[in-house]
Amino acid sequence: MAARPSVSRGTKRLSAEVDPGRRKRARSSAPSSRVNVAVRVRPANSREASASTVVQVVDDRCLVFDPQEEAEPFYFKGQQLSCGGLNRANKNLNFLFDKVFDDSKDNVFVFENTTKEMLGTLLDGCNCSVFAYGATGSGKTYTMLGAEDQPGVVWHTVRELYSRVESLRGDGQSCEVTVAYLEVYNEKLRDLLRPCSPTDRVPPLVLGEDPSKGVVVSHLTYHKVAEADSLLELLHKGNLNRTQHPTDANSESSRSHAIFQVYVTQTECLSGTSKQVRRSKMSFVDLAGSERSAAVNRNIGARLREGTNINLSLLALGNVIDALANNKLVCYRQSKLTHLLKDSLGGSCRTLMIANVSPSSLSYHNTHNTLKYAERAMKIQLQAKKNIVNVRCHLTMYAGLLEDSKKKVDSLTAKLQASETELQALKEKAARLEAQLSSRPDSLAPTKAEVEAISTGTPEAPSPIRPSKHAGCAKYFVEAAEKLFAARNALVEQLCDCEAGLRLNTLKTHWRRQVLWAHGVLAGELDGVPEAERADPFLSAERGRRQQLLGQKEDLKNRLRRSFEDFEDLARQAKDAHCWEAVELEVSRLERELALSERACWASKYRQLCETQAQHCAH
Repeated sequence: MAARPSVSRGTKRLSAEVDPGRRKRARSSAPSSRVNVAVRVRPANSREASASTVVQVVDDRCLVFDPQEEAEPFYFKGQQLSCGGLNRANKNLNFLFDKVFDDSKDNVFVFENTTKEMLGTLLDGCNCSVFAYGATGSGKTYTMLGAEDQPGVVWHTVRELYSRVESLRGDGQSCEVTVAYLEVYNEKLRDLLRPCSPTDRVPPLVLGEDPSKGVVVSHLTYHKVAEADSLLELLHKGNLNRTQHPTDANSESSRSHAIFQVYVTQTECLSGTSKQVRRSKMSFVDLAGSERSAAVNRNIGARLREGTNINLSLLALGNVIDALANNKLVCYRQSKLTHLLKDSLGGSCRTLMIANVSPSSLSYHNTHNTLKYAERAMKIQLQAKKNIVNVRCHLTMYAGLLEDSKKKVDSLTAKLQASETELQALKEKAARLEAQLSSRPDSLAPTKAEVEAISTGTPEAPSPIRPSKHAGCAKYFVEAAEKLFAARNALVEQLCDCEAGLRLNTLKTHWRRQVLWAHGVLAGELDGVPEAERADPFLSAERGRRQQLLGQKEDLKNRLRRSFEDFEDLARQAKDAHCWEAVELEVSRLERELALSERACWASKYRQLCETQAQHCAH
């Protein structure tokens, strides 16, 4: 019988945190309080086909390193004897991580279970970092960058990011994306998006620290990109400029540490004179291979020097991980790599480590070391924070703000006109359908018993409605849908009025506070402004009005949700009655009319707010 796997050092202390049976997981929307670690086991290659396997994936959270094998029975003179001592003692270590991917999982699956969920944190204003760790040939670069027929995690993350950015832009929010790409080779920084010859006079990249921005790189080029394809072109360009050399372990080994950074800046107007700016960064780090130089390359000279520098930087990284895991003093300046990763490992950032390992016994020590480093990294505590700044605009910027508001109104008006054109086409289709239905003399309304059977779904109801009465059945459900949509339209208009009232309340409160602040400046009593705001009757009345509007808004949202549930029940009944196809076109028209009415309502309210703001500025 196989021996029970032992628990590696440190796993017992983490079991309460990573075992879902012991403690509930934190909500996915909240930034993680420690480094998340995923382990990916790549398939065995042709060189490893005849070697034994030292990694056994148990499930999506657990793996066993160097598992105990079933011992073959040994008989002597008809008696079974123990053959202990003839076989090497296996380590039989059980490792627990946040995610474990076996060799059947592709890059899409890895993305879906790692970086996709981090994008919500990024757009909330928190910095994020993803770095791949492992020995040469373990699949780090394949995981991050992929191949032509299998794009990597970075490709899928960028596509999903731009999909969400376009959604934000569609809601009227400003969102800019900027990228930078650099590598650390032989302890020197190089801009991969600005290649240059040795004769070019380009200032060297210099590492530094800024009190507000953290670690910064002077003279690094930043490129603003408007769409995902442009960003991926820059990524491909940087990959072509990256330093790679063949080794005994990998014919295309990355001999440098590469850092691809994506910056997202979101700007949202809070009121007429203030904006909220969210600045966040996502770093993708592809580390060079961690191994002994003699094990991967027998050459000397440049290859030996680069291997030495790689190992020194990774040794410094290991020291930093150990110090952070044990709450000791951390020295990030031992290497350029650890200095660059200071924010990712010890700062206000959400970090994911993807440890890549080979399943073969030929990589026994490298795999064991990688798993130990990954386990230590899980002990590193982080405190992710949102990078949000509220900016108050100067009075001289009012004209520009009004111009922006007018542009938004024009954009809404254009969308309204497009919707009207589309609605007209739907009305024409609906009219043709109604003409076809009315031309049938047998299109009678369903009997009362059939209607009750359709609405209640009782087994005694006659089974499906006769084809000659499908039109009458459709008419019944169309009338019911029209009533539901009319009620929903009224709720949407009330919700629009409530939201407009809240925005006007915000503007009035802001303007009144500006007046009190100006009085305090003129009187030289700025310290008394907060007390004046609390005692001001106008602000007190507006606070009460705001609470009333918030209560109305919550009630309207609940009623609107119940309206959607009622419509789902009606649609289900129509499908059960086999007349949904005849009702669907009319429902599509009603939905379009509702969307058109909602846009018109918002455009009207937004125009009124702009006029109110313009009148206030004129005074």
